[in-house]
Amino acid sequence: AMGNYYFTSASDGNISKVEYTFGYKKCQDGKVRICLHHSSIPYAGAVKNPMAVSLEEVKNAQRGWVEAIKSISKVYLEGGDYVALALKYAGELYGYGHGNVLFKPTKAKDMQFRPEAIQALSYFVGADAVAGGEGISEDHGFAINGGKGWSDVMFDNHQIDLNGNIAIAMGNYYFSSSADGSISKVEYTFGYRKCEDGKVRICLHHSSIPYAGSAPAPGGETKVSTMTSAGPVTTPVAAAFVGSSAPQAAPGQELRHAPGFAYAVQKDSYAGLTFGNDVGYLPDGTPMNKAGNCINHPETIGPDPHAPGTPLPRALFVNDIGYLPDGTPMNRAGNAINHPENIGPDPHAPGSPLPPSAYAADVGYLVDG
Repeated sequence: AMGNYYFTSASDGNISKVEYTFGYKKCQDGKVRICLHHSSIPYAGAVKNPMAVSLEEVKNAQRGWVEAIKSISKVYLEGGDYVALALKYAGELYGYGHGNVLFKPTKAKDMQFRPEAIQALSYFVGADAVAGGEGISEDHGFAINGGKGWSDVMFDNHQIDLNGNIAIAMGNYYFSSSADGSISKVEYTFGYRKCEDGKVRICLHHSSIPYAGSAPAPGGETKVSTMTSAGPVTTPVAAAFVGSSAPQAAPGQELRHAPGFAYAVQKDSYAGLTFGNDVGYLPDGTPMNKAGNCINHPETIGPDPHAPGTPLPRALFVNDIGYLPDGTPMNRAGNAINHPENIGPDPHAPGSPLPPSAYAADVGYLVDG
């Protein structure tokens, strides 16, 4: 006989699991007795490397970096001590003092590489803000956008590769200016290492301006999309995925579906699933492909708290559901994207009016088209 047996302690009720193999033999007196007894503690499995960097730790480090840039800009624009805040974040996010840091900033020409912490600080807060004259003259403060500030930052990882206590991430990140809402795209490679204190910090950071391509032929034209906002600027950088091709209705005319609408793929929205609906935003700036993932897990969807006829409050999109303009609750809309075999063709030809949508295969559009 082979299996597991379980023992409950009389003192504290703890249960111990033990593996067994028993052999039983009928003896000459006719009684069955044990002739083999092998017991063993269950195999615990391979010992996990406590210094290995996990995917979630990389994502947390990226979220921390985003929060640092936004917070430093905010404090700077409010007239606070942004240098002290930058020093705090530098110690939390970068591995200076814990090992070598390979840092090649985006806007660094005279001193391309920054192996020292004070050199990195100069880049982020600007030369004039560094005490003791140790700032680097070409630095104007990337974390404060040269005095304009950043209102939002977003990582779009091309790939994250985990290798023990080192992880490498490559992709594009997008920065939204606090001054005018314009969005800057920058390429990155980050390396993350788990330090002796168990914290994951940046050990490699290379940023670069995207290649602009070959010069246009004589008489040719290069079109560059820009995004600006009027009034207080809170442009979410996810809007970079929409571009400037969202249709604009002329006075007295209805909104029409524009040809060539800009779609993009946000690969880390949902594990193993490609999304193609990065093209609209909830009122709080949440991009649609980041909202409502609970539709894939209906057991987690709570009740709709909005009684018929009541005002629709600002939606944070958890169970405070949010609605499309026709009143369709968001947790009931668009789930076909998870089942592409069920998605029918878009019946709206470019330039045609946008009819009311039932939001199934009759695809439906957000207010911006």
